[in-house]
Amino acid sequence: MSESKQDYFRCVVETRDNKIPQTEYPTIVLPLPDGTSLRAVAIDNENFPAINVYWDTEKPEIAEPICFAEYNPERGPCHEVCIGAYQSDKDDTVYYKPYMAERESNE
Repeated sequence: MSESKQDYFRCVVETRDNKIPQTEYPTIVLPLPDGTSLRAVAIDNENFPAINVYWDTEKPEIAEPICFAEYNPERGPCHEVCIGAYQSDKDDTVYYKPYMAERESNE
C-alpha cells in the first residue's frame, strides 16, 4: 500500500473528539471526500464478536453504528456470520440476515 493510502487507513485507539467513549477495540478510519469518515471497530465479544461500522460526522446524534457483521452462534451451521444494517430514523435493524443465504427446500 502506498504511503498516501496509509494516511487514509490508520489504526486508532481513541475516538474522534472524545464524544463517544474511548474504546480499546481495534479501529480503522477511512476519511471521506466530504470531511466525514467511516470508522470500523472490531468488537471482541465472547458470544457475538462483530465489526461495527460508524459514520463519523459533526452531528453528535449520529453516534450509533450504521451497519455490522457478526458471528451469531444461535444460527445453524454455515449461517453463523450475519450482516445487519440500520436506518437513522429507526431504533432497530432494518436488515439482518446470514451472509450465506438460507435455501428453502421444496422437498
